[in-house]
Amino acid sequence: MKKLIAILSLLALGPVCAGDTATYEGTITGVVCAACKQHVTEALTAKIDGITEVKITPGEKEGEQKITITSKKDGVTKDSAVQALGDLAETYKILSLEKKD
Repeated sequence: MKKLIAILSLLALGPVCAGDTATYEGTITGVVCAACKQHVTEALTAKIDGITEVKITPGEKEGEQKITITSKKDGVTKDSAVQALGDLAETYKILSLEKKD
């Protein structure tokens, strides 16, 4: 039954082409709570056109978090993300951000 529900859910989404989105991964510091995640997500999605999702999860090193950005457009860079954070970049430091193949 679970498999059937999963299959039906995928079919309801319609065709998804890998070329429709770009994924970027990197590391960020300063994100310690849900409100921090919300601040970063709101800043990035409001100021960088095309971003559809921002995920922040625990990183490999203490004090660092993994950031994953999904965008409908190419061209998201560390510099553009830092600029989008504006004054928040003093609290949330993006250490790296690269396009995932």
